[in-house]
Formats: sequence, C-alpha cells, structure tokens
Amino acid sequence: MTTTPWEQEARSFFLVELAELIANAEREVLVLEGASDPAAHVNILFRAFHTIKGGAGMLGWQELAHYTNRMENLLSLVRNGTLAVSSRVISVLLESVDCLKGFYQEASNQIPFAKEAIQKSLLAMEQCQNPTVEPPSVPSVTAPPVVEKPAPAPEHHEATIRVGINKLNLLVNLAGEAVTNHSRLRNVVRRLEEVDEALAESLLPILDDNERITRALQEQVNTIRMIPIGSTLNSFQRMVRDYARQSGKEIRLQVVGGETELDKEVIERVSGPLKHLIRNAMDHGIESAEERVARKKPPQGTIQLRAQHVKGLVFIEVSDDGRGLDEAAILASAKSKGLVAADSKLSPDEIRQLLFQPGFSTRTTVSDISGRGVGLDVVKQEVTALHGDIVIRSQPGEGTTFLVQLPLTLAIIDGMLVRVADQIFTIPLLSVVESLQSEDHLVKSIHGRQEVVDVRGEYIPLVRLHRRFNLPPTPCEHPVWIIVESTGRKCCLLVDEMIDQQTVVIKSVEENFIPINDITGATILGDGTLSLILDIAGLTSQHHAS
Repeated sequence: MTTTPWEQEARSFFLVELAELIANAEREVLVLEGASDPAAHVNILFRAFHTIKGGAGMLGWQELAHYTNRMENLLSLVRNGTLAVSSRVISVLLESVDCLKGFYQEASNQIPFAKEAIQKSLLAMEQCQNPTVEPPSVPSVTAPPVVEKPAPAPEHHEATIRVGINKLNLLVNLAGEAVTNHSRLRNVVRRLEEVDEALAESLLPILDDNERITRALQEQVNTIRMIPIGSTLNSFQRMVRDYARQSGKEIRLQVVGGETELDKEVIERVSGPLKHLIRNAMDHGIESAEERVARKKPPQGTIQLRAQHVKGLVFIEVSDDGRGLDEAAILASAKSKGLVAADSKLSPDEIRQLLFQPGFSTRTTVSDISGRGVGLDVVKQEVTALHGDIVIRSQPGEGTTFLVQLPLTLAIIDGMLVRVADQIFTIPLLSVVESLQSEDHLVKSIHGRQEVVDVRGEYIPLVRLHRRFNLPPTPCEHPVWIIVESTGRKCCLLVDEMIDQQTVVIKSVEENFIPINDITGATILGDGTLSLILDIAGLTSQHHAS
C-alpha cells in the first residue's frame, strides 16, 4: 500500500517522538522504584503512554494503540491506589517498555518483532492486575477499538521545532567555512599592508566586525547541536538494575551533572565507552554484599557518573566504591600474556595503562559481561577518536575512577600552528603544556634508542617531527620544543618554528583521503594551504619511555 507524503512525514515525526517517549518512560520507571512519592512519576508515565497511544491511533497502528491502552489500565490501578508499586510491577513495566522498543524497531528499521513477547507482556499485565485469577488464555493483541480518553493539559514549554540532522550538519559545515574564509580575509589584509597601508587599516574595522559575527554564528550553531548528557547517563540505570538482579550484587547508579551539555555527535559516540566503563565497575569493582560487609562497607555498592564543564572541556567521571585495582595482579597477567617483559618494573600509572592493551584481562573464566579481553581497549580507541583523553585513579579497598576528558564539539578547536620544514602542523591547544627554546645539551639518549629531554629534572621523550614524517631537515637558528600531554603522559615535539594560535575547522582525513598514523584530522589555513592536525594521544603513547 502506497503512502502519501503527508503520511510519510507524520510517520517520521512520530517515530522521533516515540524514541524520546520510550527513553523517558524507561527512566521514569526506574525512578519510580523506591520513590517516596510515586504519584508524579506515575502521571508522567501515564502521559507518555497516552501520547504514544494517540499517535499510533492517528497512523492506524492499532496493535500499538491497544498495547499502550493496556499499559494505561495497569498504571490507572497504581494511580488510584488499587495496586501498590512493587518490584513485580516495576519488572512488568520495564518488560512493557522493552516491547515498545520492539514496536519502534519494527516500524523504523523493518525488523520483525516477536509477537510472543507482546503476548507474554500482556499476560504479565493481566496477572499483575488480578494476582488471584489465572487467565484462561493469552490475550489477543487484536482487541476491540481503543476508546480515546482526553489527555491531561500539557505543561508549558519553550516552543521548539524539529530539524533533520543532515540540515543541521550542513549548517555546521557552512559555519566552519565562514571561519576559514575569515582567516583567508585576514591574510589578504596583511598582504595588502605591504602595498597600501592606509587601505588595509581602513578594512580592519570591517574585518573585526566580520570576526565578531563569524564567531557568534559559530558559537550559536554549536549551541544548537548541544544537548544535555543526562538522558544518556540515566539510560544506564536499566543496565545496572538488570545486572544487579542477575548477579545478586546490590548496586545503585548515581548521576550528577546531567544538565551538562555536549555536542550531539560526541554524546552518541561516547555512550559505548561509558557503557563499557560501567560494566567494568559492576563486574570488577563492586564486591558482593557479603564481601562489602566483611570489609565494613555498606552492603550496597555505588557507581557514580559525574559530568561537568571545565575550561572549555567536558569531564565525565565513572567512579565506584569497590575493591580498587590490584596492580600486582594486573602486572602478573600482562607478563603472562607477553604484553610486557617478564623482568619489567613499571610505575603504578604504567601498570594502570596496561588495562587499555588489546586482549588484556585479569579474568580466568569468560562470563556474559567480561573475561574476553575486549572492552577497555575499545574505550581508549573511541575516546582518542573523539580527541579526548582518559585517566585512571584507584585506591585499594576504596574504589576506582575513570576520568574521561572530551571536547565540547568535534567541529572546531583552538590550535597552535607550528612549522616543520615546509609543512605546517596544528597542535590541539588543550594538549599543550608549555613551549621552550631547544637546547642540545639537555637531550639525552636511553640505551642508544630513545631520546629524552631533561626539563627541570623531568625526562620527557623527544619526538623529532621531521624524522617522524620523513621531512627534509632545514637549517633553523632557533628550533622550539613543544611539551604536550595526553593520558598523563608527556612528550616533547621538536619543531622549526611556532607560527600562530587560531581557531581551526577540523576535517576528517580518513573520509577525504587515507588514514595517516599520528594524524587525527586536517584543516584549511587562511592562505588556502592544508595543515595536518597531530594526534597527541598517539604520539605520547608511541614514544613514551618505559
């Protein structure tokens, strides 16, 4: 059956709304469990299911409309006090949310949804409402038409409009091009000063106004893409609850700073790494209730997710109050797997970094959640791909914290431009610790292989960029050392010259060319030339002295 353009548009808008309503409903069900005043949460759930029922009825999706009507019936009993909020009721509601996810997947991706799951859920609802009565048969999902009830008066919110992500991405790209063009204009005015200084000076106010407008446009466009991270962080509540029930551990997830805003793309891509970190905390960090009591801890373990803005960055902490890291066991496992030499002596920080090695695990058996050596290495790769950083802190017997540092957006960064031979590189400014005039007598060699620089008693690995990228060495009177840092590790980059600091628009090298080791992107400079953006995490990891 063909659909009209209006029906296609209505379907698209409803699916977007349905995804949001399902996510909100799952969060409210989890909050409802243990809430001192459940009425408000029940009302929010009722409105969500009623909205889904109305949209489904409008589109002729009677199966979904009937299903949400049955969910309303169950919530009505809770709302009027006939049915108490119990663990069983919560489980039935969560199972119902899972069925709504199945409806959504079938409607949006054409993935068939098992009808047995719907029938099982409807049967659970019936038994929950009538615990003393065993239904003679599984209710059919093709029930009589739904009788619509008037929806509660909507709450007042700021007017919004839905915009396709492709249109938004195009707007971000155009704002980036405006930033690049402004840099080119400023470069033209600088060259004009050599020919007509008076004309160049007359253009400076216009150029300054253009810079102000361009930067304001860039900031506003970036703001449009910013969304609170709370919905993503709260979505892990279900995963923690399910794991706790399965493992027998007592665990609660505490979310702090959910109002912190981050670029939509960054949030989507960091969701997977955060899930790995939470699973790692549940399985490796939090002890059983008996073990915690024996250690004079509360029987319930706590995992905290904390997000906050600090100096143009977003920091996300995943911390637990569990057993902490066993550094001796980590080192022994790494040696047994051949990840480090048998006679290696590593610092505590270097031992913790072994957790990010591919294939590393301290588990001797494989479970549904861990033991395969896959997880934290993926976390490190994903965070690095987002131009971020990750640091581990741990105290034996007290817990472990993974600190993830991310940029607010992937589109634009502040960079330091440096020259190596005839090539201009961009160093992300947030990775720069300091710059120093190079002095040859401070360069030492370790075992005739790795060069290090003595910076006020601290030995930092030296990376000669012209060697790293096979560039011809050029005579330079005053080469410069740029000290950079990532994941708590530093390295010293030798460059011919520091040129400037400016805001640059990041373009993917892989999408437009081929992957290049130790390069994380590229940007177009004001004179039209290409500048490669250095991958500081890769450089520091590769050249760090062990």
